[in-house]
Amino acid sequence: MDEPANYLDLTSIDALQNILSEYAGTVLFVSHDRAFVDAVADRLLIVENKQITEFTGNWQAWEERRHKATSAEKEAVN
Repeated sequence: MDEPANYLDLTSIDALQNILSEYAGTVLFVSHDRAFVDAVADRLLIVENKQITEFTGNWQAWEERRHKATSAEKEAVN
């Protein structure tokens, strides 16, 4: 699915999030809506610098991991 939450009202986004969260199969979607990704995804494929990184967890967990890694790199330099 490409940007599944685009053009939906809040009620429809909530309904879509609930349906996708309860679905037992696999759903591959692309979204820039971080709140939607955080609510629905339990595994991420991050595309950065022409590489794909697989991460098990939601968007918030990914952000926390990146923040810790960035902080550790800064401390290592100092």
